[in-house]
Amino acid sequence: MPLKAHESIVIMPFIIVFLLLAGPFAPVTHAEVAKVAAEPARTNGFALLVPGPDDPPIARFTARALQQFQYRHQVFNDVVSSNFLVRFMNDLDPQRIHFLQSDEAEFARYRTTLDDLTLRYGDTRPAYEIFQRFRERLAQRTAYAEQLLRTEKFEFTADERVTVNRRNLPYPADLAIAEKLWRERVRFEYLQERLGAINPVGKTNATAKATPVKPPAQIHSNIVQTISRRYDRILKIFKDWDSDDVFQYYLTTLAHVYDPHSDYFGKAQFEEFSLSMNLSLFGIGAVLRSEEDGYCKIAELKPGPALKGGQLKVNDRIVAVAQGTNEPMDVVDLPLIKVVQQIRGPKGSEVRLTVIPADATDLSLRKVVSIIREEIKIEDSAAKAKVGELPNGKGGPLRLGVIDLPAFYATMDVQSLKDKATPRSTTADVTKLLVKLAEEKV
Repeated sequence: MPLKAHESIVIMPFIIVFLLLAGPFAPVTHAEVAKVAAEPARTNGFALLVPGPDDPPIARFTARALQQFQYRHQVFNDVVSSNFLVRFMNDLDPQRIHFLQSDEAEFARYRTTLDDLTLRYGDTRPAYEIFQRFRERLAQRTAYAEQLLRTEKFEFTADERVTVNRRNLPYPADLAIAEKLWRERVRFEYLQERLGAINPVGKTNATAKATPVKPPAQIHSNIVQTISRRYDRILKIFKDWDSDDVFQYYLTTLAHVYDPHSDYFGKAQFEEFSLSMNLSLFGIGAVLRSEEDGYCKIAELKPGPALKGGQLKVNDRIVAVAQGTNEPMDVVDLPLIKVVQQIRGPKGSEVRLTVIPADATDLSLRKVVSIIREEIKIEDSAAKAKVGELPNGKGGPLRLGVIDLPAFYATMDVQSLKDKATPRSTTADVTKLLVKLAEEKV
């Protein structure tokens, strides 16, 4: 069974392992996944996420690669399994404020079995089960917080305390205690915003006194809106996760159990890594940003087809993306990385963007912009050299050569280069710069 395109494991220092595996594995990973996939499409308001068909061989290989290639050669045993479970839950809920002790007890059955499930069967269902429970608890907290924001008086006349850092404390014993903690957090956040409204950042006492004071009702309304948006935004981030996101997070957590410098890259993450290493990409030359209203906006236009065409402007909102003559896909409320993936594509191919112009006073106004993708160079990250002169204290100049290396890079897909093209790399470019500086007698 082939690996998903561009999946990889990165074990420092830059050992990138690509997989193409075939072979039998426990039938549970097909039959039972198919059974789960046939169940109702949604659970507790969230899409039901299940392992992908390629997950088992990838998970097994990842676990074996960490055992064999990571410098400690730590066997994936019950101790690692226990650390794996604890770390996965802690990474999802670092403040130990969402999971309950009953959840911890329920998932304890995996404490000494994740090694066998991963190594023997590539069974990653625990990841989806635990993540599903986390999203349910997060949704409960969001609903509770929003209800509290509507009904709480937020008076601060009593002696109250809140534990800001709960990383080393136990999970709440039950939902009632969790709600108590959630209430403390909301009141703490409200108080922070209230104090911020009284003492705005960057204002002196004189300017603060000169600034008109907003009515208490307006201040309260603004704070409630700010905190409510914050909770909704966090919930939306995890609501937008798909199976690939959970799978990558799970295997990255396993890599981090071995050391903090080893990572698992899923397809999207590997593509981003490759782009940053290649110093080039195929796209339109637009830098995008995600807005709180769900729209993806154009933040900057780089040299490329979007800038040359003149049809796109900074602050245009992208509402849909179409490949060539295909039907447009709505991208409102879609995670930014997924919008970027839709816009990037092969050189010479067409992408059509449906946008709301930046100067549009009516958000119902739309226009479609057709762009042919080109290769976009990212030279800002390439190594550069310069020569400067300083007094040497002996009446003459001291010539200094300085190499600026903003990032490491290398051509990841050498086969894609033209016949006579030379692969670029940090090593090759810095070597050339050193030779030039030596010629300059620095």
